[in-house]
Amino acid sequence: MLKIKMQDTFISTYLFKHPAHIMANIKNNYSFSSRIAREQNYTVTCSTKTLDILEKAKLIVKTKEGRVNILSLTAKGEKIQDLILKIKEVESQLKSSAGE
Repeated sequence: MLKIKMQDTFISTYLFKHPAHIMANIKNNYSFSSRIAREQNYTVTCSTKTLDILEKAKLIVKTKEGRVNILSLTAKGEKIQDLILKIKEVESQLKSSAGE
């Protein structure tokens, strides 16, 4: 029987890193870059660079309100975030069935 180490899979390595965490935080109403950075223990600089990439990909929108950028997911970003959550759920099910 083939044993798969989930931490070595594409899903764990690439999808659930920084951009996926940021999108999840935006979806959960952490709409300021500094708050997102603090929540995930990332630097503000690193989070800002990732936010710029997500904005260029049209996954998020930044709306300037005074000195603050309010972040929100676009329709495309919502769809991708929902797919990431479904993949994460399947990954979790695979982990639990592998442990049985």
